[in-house]
Amino acid sequence: TLNMDTAGIQSIDGFIETGLTNLDLSKTALAGGTLTSISAQSFAQSPITYLDLSGHALNDVDFLQNLSFVQILSIGLDVVDLTFMQGLPMESTLTSLSINNTVSISDFQALSNYDVLNVLNLPDNITTIQNLDGLDQLQEVRLDESVITSITDSFNNLPVFSFSPSYLDAFTSLSIVTRSFDLVGINEGTGQVDISSEVTIVDSFHNASNLRLLSSVALTELPFDTDSFTAINSLYIQNADLTNYAILSAYSSLHSVTIDTLYGDISDLSNKAVTSLDIRF
Repeated sequence: TLNMDTAGIQSIDGFIETGLTNLDLSKTALAGGTLTSISAQSFAQSPITYLDLSGHALNDVDFLQNLSFVQILSIGLDVVDLTFMQGLPMESTLTSLSINNTVSISDFQALSNYDVLNVLNLPDNITTIQNLDGLDQLQEVRLDESVITSITDSFNNLPVFSFSPSYLDAFTSLSIVTRSFDLVGINEGTGQVDISSEVTIVDSFHNASNLRLLSSVALTELPFDTDSFTAINSLYIQNADLTNYAILSAYSSLHSVTIDTLYGDISDLSNKAVTSLDIRF
């Protein structure tokens, strides 16, 4: 247990060879004070499992190399990327990571070897997600979904990630998804996805079985390419006035098509695999 007057602390050079397991050095715990530096040797040979450094803006983070036991880490940063997270001892111990950063970051490749990480809390200033993948135990990503505009090379290999059909509903600013969400249809309990027609889908959702395409106005073209949804067997379109239904002939696994409200002609729909066609006017 650490008992001390933490008000006014601006730098740390210590906590070496202690028996401390829990350390709250957050901006809140420091009575609003901001840490500007932590020495490279700090926390060495201390069995710290919980460390809160949230609210600060640290850019020299060599001390992270000393955290061989940490399971829960919250940290405030001032960095341009997360490459410093690669190869740290905590790759095999960290179960919860919370990051706040002064600038927006987008590439999460550096976290791909954190195979026991369960929960990832991301900064609210993130607008794009790239390379968020390969985390064997990641179940939940917490972020401000409403500001995310693009997702690329992410959510493909996250074996236990919790995905529901309406997962993307909260991503109200999302405009494009590229090479992502192959976990849908593989992870337990997944298969169906609901997508707004305002989102462009490129080479994604290769294992999804059921697609619900939602639009408040009549669609004139499908918002995905033929490299996406290659395994779907059921397609629901809320409002359709497509100029070309022949594109659906590329989907050999497509057995059921439902159009809730049809506008215009559907005579060019040609797919011998489709055995159920439900059209409403």
